[in-house]
Amino acid sequence: MTLWFVLSWSVVRTIMVSTVAVTLGQCVLRDIHSVASTRWRRTWLIAALIPLLVPELIVGFNYRLTAQKLTESVWGTELLYATVLLIRSCSVSILVLSLLPRSSVTPESIHSWRLLNQRTIHHRWLHLKLLVTGPWRAPVVAWCLTALVTFQDFETAALIQVVGHPVVWTVWLFDANAGNQSLDQTLTFMMAPLLIEFALLIPGLWLIRANSPAQHSADTISSRNTTRSFPWWSIIATTVALFIVAGWPVLLSLPELWEGTRTLLRDPAAIIRQQAITFGLSATAAAVSLSAAVLLHRWDRTPATVLCLLPGLAGSLSLSLILMWLFQQPGMQLLWDTWLPMLVGQSLLMLPRAWVLVLVLKSTVSPEALHSAALLKSGQPRHRQSALQLLWSLSHARWMLAAVVLCHWCTWDVTTASILRPVSVEPVVTRLYQEMHFSRTESLTTLSLITISIPWIALTIVAVIRRIILRIT
Repeated sequence: MTLWFVLSWSVVRTIMVSTVAVTLGQCVLRDIHSVASTRWRRTWLIAALIPLLVPELIVGFNYRLTAQKLTESVWGTELLYATVLLIRSCSVSILVLSLLPRSSVTPESIHSWRLLNQRTIHHRWLHLKLLVTGPWRAPVVAWCLTALVTFQDFETAALIQVVGHPVVWTVWLFDANAGNQSLDQTLTFMMAPLLIEFALLIPGLWLIRANSPAQHSADTISSRNTTRSFPWWSIIATTVALFIVAGWPVLLSLPELWEGTRTLLRDPAAIIRQQAITFGLSATAAAVSLSAAVLLHRWDRTPATVLCLLPGLAGSLSLSLILMWLFQQPGMQLLWDTWLPMLVGQSLLMLPRAWVLVLVLKSTVSPEALHSAALLKSGQPRHRQSALQLLWSLSHARWMLAAVVLCHWCTWDVTTASILRPVSVEPVVTRLYQEMHFSRTESLTTLSLITISIPWIALTIVAVIRRIILRIT
């Protein structure tokens, strides 16, 4: 297969999956807002976003056997991959739609413009601009970013792909680079996908700048107060999606855990050492990206923010190959076989996600509540105790959760680790990626579970220590 054939196939799939994902995402989010109970609304929204936390490698690994049974059906393999990709894309669209404020262009403005009844090209252009920056703004931005994420997928496709299907440009380019193709030729092949990615980024970023935060709450309230029938179909769709990406892998893994644990306990020192190295690198990259995201929000300069986010938005494969070329240039070669390229790659890749997480943290906690909690620290001992507990629940615990989520994503970043890791260091994810291509074993399943659990175990330990300290003080 040539690059143009693979790229064309990937583009067609991206357009179809993203269009369906944004349409379904709008319907599900509208039904979520129609629920009267705040607790159920929040629970449903979290459930709809859980596919973003399930590692793509795990999903591909658990459906690899299904793909092998479909080797004689090209369209069956493509449909399986598109279904898995659609679930994740729906979660991306729901996240973007829920975060994006409503535009200040009202329906009344558009109706008034239509009353002018002009037919000039300039008038029609301005009318289209009003629509794009008004009622079409949120769906267009969601479509652009969803298409970008869909187009960049690698890990799921790499494991589901059997006998050349599904056809995905990232797998094609990665395999070509791993097959002793020259780096210059790989970078030349990468120019066309990069142009497609920037074609998706430019309109999305331009429309994101035209925000109006004051309109967001009004839009949300109006959606919630609309009288609607009980959204059974949305609840069923969310449940089915969760079962496909999370429930089914768990059911497959449970019977294998006991035997896998016994196998891994034969050499616990090696497992602990590899997990410690992986967690250390991932936690460092997560801390760097989160700190940089905080600085970008405080600086609040749109051109600088876009410039810093662009490398991560280009995708892990493009970013890793560019950094690979950069660190092989004269003067940078001494740093190539070190941990620095991998750290830089993962930090840049996580920076856009960290920026979104900081935005979520800022929008979910009011400054007034934090200020009131901080004022209690100047009171009596019991007031200081209450202040520390409030600050932990309102701020510190949420920041810790954001850091752990970033660490989780870094841990399962196969592409960057495979291309930029030093020879002397092998993260767990590269070992899992290589072994998942050959067979499904109990030890492989248990090692995957341990790798997923490490960041969350660390969060639990910190939370327990923090609770003990609060009780003592």
